[in-house]
Amino acid sequence: MESDRVLKEQAHSLSTLHHLYTLEMIGESYCDDFTYIAPEKPKPKQSLGWNPPKPKAMLITTFPLITQDGIFSPKRSSQMLQDMIFKVLHLKVEECAIFSLYKSQTLCDPQDTQKYAKILLAQILQCPANCGLVFGLEEIASVLFPKHILTLGASINLKGKKLLITHSLKALIRLDSLKKQTLQDLRNLKALL
Repeated sequence: MESDRVLKEQAHSLSTLHHLYTLEMIGESYCDDFTYIAPEKPKPKQSLGWNPPKPKAMLITTFPLITQDGIFSPKRSSQMLQDMIFKVLHLKVEECAIFSLYKSQTLCDPQDTQKYAKILLAQILQCPANCGLVFGLEEIASVLFPKHILTLGASINLKGKKLLITHSLKALIRLDSLKKQTLQDLRNLKALL
């Protein structure tokens, strides 16, 4: 009697396994021609920066820190840039054009970097301000001017616009010792205004 019960349980289990196997086989035959299309990833929000009508100076960063509406992002580097504008340059936000090499917060393909560099150069040339500060020798200046030998604290003339080169905001956040040289670069920019 016990053996009959065990046989019935095993037969039931075998029947269940056969049923599941059949379902899997049917599912495979129905899904073979099915092409899965992954949903598109949303494109990162792009920002061309802040370009008021009559800026006195240009500030150029690696990534966007301000929207086209003049709203700063809630980042430490944004706060640092605002402090530089207000406390060192003694300017209003409306007196500064703020551009970035990259137009979104995500890095792009190296091929796209050259495209963004061309856009940034066009922004610099079209900006009414005649002087500016580039935050990042390796990150920005060497990308914009690959044929020039550039150093920190140096300036480059671009069709009548004088651009000073200083440390990136990211480096300034990490290393306090760089702030003294950047402060001098900001004072040099202020003297050009």
